[in-house]
Amino acid sequence: MRLLFTYIAIPILVLAIFFVPFRGLIILGVMCHLRPEIWGASNWLRPIFIFTLATAFSCILRCLKNEGITFPTNLKILCLWLLAIYISSLHAVVSKSAAFDKVYTVFKLLILMFLIAKLADSTKKIDILFWSLIAGILWVTKSAYYEYLVLGYVRANPLGGPGGGSNALSTALVMTLPFLVYKFTQKTKIYKYGSLLLIGIWIGGIIFCASRGAFIALTICIALLIIKSKKKIKTTIFVSLLMILLLIFAPQYYWQRMRTILTYREDVSAVSRLVLWKAGIKIFNDYPIYGVGPGNFALVVPAYTQSTPFAGEMLEAHNTFIQLLAEGGMQSLLLYMIAILTTLLSLRKIRKKKLNSKHYEDIYILSNSLEIGIIVFLIRSLTGTTIYKELLYWFLGLSSALIEVTNKLETYEDSYFSND
Repeated sequence: MRLLFTYIAIPILVLAIFFVPFRGLIILGVMCHLRPEIWGASNWLRPIFIFTLATAFSCILRCLKNEGITFPTNLKILCLWLLAIYISSLHAVVSKSAAFDKVYTVFKLLILMFLIAKLADSTKKIDILFWSLIAGILWVTKSAYYEYLVLGYVRANPLGGPGGGSNALSTALVMTLPFLVYKFTQKTKIYKYGSLLLIGIWIGGIIFCASRGAFIALTICIALLIIKSKKKIKTTIFVSLLMILLLIFAPQYYWQRMRTILTYREDVSAVSRLVLWKAGIKIFNDYPIYGVGPGNFALVVPAYTQSTPFAGEMLEAHNTFIQLLAEGGMQSLLLYMIAILTTLLSLRKIRKKKLNSKHYEDIYILSNSLEIGIIVFLIRSLTGTTIYKELLYWFLGLSSALIEVTNKLETYEDSYFSND
């Protein structure tokens, strides 16, 4: 079967990508979820790299034919961040190999982000990519249901793609929930009922993963949906029903685990995070300029936790911002945050543009979905190391694409009406 795929399917798909580069982006999204090891792969002959090269080559040809190769603002800033962590890698304290592996991962993620920003050149295509993410996350979520309902796991921990693991999957579920809620408000029945079904599945997946960080993120997500809604009463009623659903179906273990948010000093996992955060700050104080190098936090931290119950354990910081400080210095954290904050401000700005009702409705839904999703990601980053999680770069790429589409629509409509 693999040989059949290699010798028949791959050439056909590559040919299809050359004619329509956007198809390659959809293939990359699907394979990203089905093949969890692809970002760590070193063999360039694997299908994922062939599709990536074909998509990138077709995209570059298209750019050269049209407006030339340009980079969105957030990607420019992230390229500076890539340079910063590359320099940090040259000064890695323990393992330069581990550091360069992380730099390589970021490089691939920025390529993905560039392709999304350039190829998703309409609200329809952005919508399609959003649904492809939903489909991929649904694929991983079915494993969480199987582990919890069939195998009897107290806490599901499925493997696979960007949603692999309970914390990563629950983050992906909460990040994409706003898109489903907004689609539920549309008049088209297939969107309304399909989104309602998926919202129920999403809530179930969040419960089965039993992630405390995801619970906090979900609470903030719901608050933002209400605040940003044009129909606050209807939205409040709907999200209240979601919370009631959570209260009714969440098992006792779920609420026991959520209560440890308030009594964190009694929970070993929560205490370990406090220890690691303090260690991360000490590492930054000792290596303030270049940090210890990407991927080196876990290698260095045992020297800073010797007098704790976690002595000798090679652990991540469980806080993205502290890990960025410790591994790359202040410049790494600042560039990373500036890229994200610039994106959030631009998403707010495009909603203020005067467009016709059809375009405005699409942009309103997509921009709010992306904005809330990125904020949710930042909240989760407070209790997890999310630097290399693909979903953020999907959201940043889609945001860049939406900003570009909106600017072009505004220019077109201004030109159309002025000529009229």
